[in-house]
Amino acid sequence: MYLLLRGTHFVIDGMHLLALCEKLAGAALTARHVHGSGTTDKPFVPETAEDWLNSSQRMKNTAGSGNDNVYFNVCGRLLHKDVKVYFSDIGPVWRKGLAPNDMKGLDDRHLLEHSTMGVNDLAAWKNNNTLSEPTYQVGAQRIADPASIFPNSKPFHASEVPSWNTLEKAPMVAKAMRDIMKRQLKVSIGKNYSRLQHGLPVFVAAIFLAEPSRNIRAWPINLMLLDIAEGAVPGFTWGAILWHPLALQPVGAFDAVPGPELRAPVGKADYARDWSEAVRADDKARMAELAKKDHSISRAMGPVTRAGQLHLLGGKMPSSPTKGGEIGSIALFDSIVPAHPRSKNQQPSVKLAGARQDYIHVKEIEVVLTWLLTFPDIASEWEQRDSAPNMEIVDLACVFGVNSSNDPRLKGKAYPPTFDLKLDRIRNKIIARIASLERHM
Repeated sequence: MYLLLRGTHFVIDGMHLLALCEKLAGAALTARHVHGSGTTDKPFVPETAEDWLNSSQRMKNTAGSGNDNVYFNVCGRLLHKDVKVYFSDIGPVWRKGLAPNDMKGLDDRHLLEHSTMGVNDLAAWKNNNTLSEPTYQVGAQRIADPASIFPNSKPFHASEVPSWNTLEKAPMVAKAMRDIMKRQLKVSIGKNYSRLQHGLPVFVAAIFLAEPSRNIRAWPINLMLLDIAEGAVPGFTWGAILWHPLALQPVGAFDAVPGPELRAPVGKADYARDWSEAVRADDKARMAELAKKDHSISRAMGPVTRAGQLHLLGGKMPSSPTKGGEIGSIALFDSIVPAHPRSKNQQPSVKLAGARQDYIHVKEIEVVLTWLLTFPDIASEWEQRDSAPNMEIVDLACVFGVNSSNDPRLKGKAYPPTFDLKLDRIRNKIIARIASLERHM
């Protein structure tokens, strides 16, 4: 997919935009350390964009690094990051990860917390107060049925809690996620406050800590999704963002998939598995070997015919398909190559890592283009094209801003006079998106 400059034959390759997002997100990392030490007593407490991005990169697991088990305080919930970089909600922060051994004789605070409707056992407490390694399918199901966030009270309140899986409710959920990241969730949000504060933090951590730790492009791209949902852009309900709509409810693995043909990578995901193992072992030689490997067989697109294959499609969030995070983790950007100071012909250039376009990249590009084209000044100058026959791809160094489109060494490319300004607008919007938790749309 491409961005076409209106009235010209120049297009920006979507893969180049992803490489730009990757480069700019990496450039935004700082030496600042988030408050806390990552223990149950002093969990990390991110509350700025800088905190969240830095934390996501620092918590990457490597063998023997000692950061296998790390704890975060996200809006009052104590979240545990394990060796697989999966998050679990283990209860309110004040419990410091400890569950009650005896549900009898608890004080009022405990009784209000567990609210097990008369069932006094540990299993009931965990069912109502914790969530272990939830999948995005579980998140989408909770969005569709928010009464299930407090499972023990669902029989009493299900009819009173309307679904959040609508375009009308998408802004509410997006704002709540944004406020959770800033530690500013307000009681004024209304009767949904308790469920939002209780049910969303573990998914916020998965989306904005775990996913960027695997693929740094997920930081700006998932913030773009947040903007899109808050803007109530058609097609971007939270159920559709997190998971495929046909798989929101339990289905038989061999049930036929209704409707028009769906396509996804249906081959064996051996490449994703091998890459994930190399990353966990910090085996750079193996990662370099895999980056050059032709994985087209394992990632070949094919028809999705069974309900049990819908996990390969996932939702609109690029990391939501199975192994989406690991596959997306393969770097696209390599380095900026400066021109030799005494060269008259060489120009600054951008070196890419050479990864082939994958289904996950297509999802990423869809989000970036959708987000960019919500801006009137971008949409008035650019339009989306799914293919680019007879078009000329914009020089990568110009997209990255390391070279001017007016450079005479770009022989045969007659870019419009204000072309650099148009590219600046795109870069500056991505930079602003990376640096803030506020809505940018």
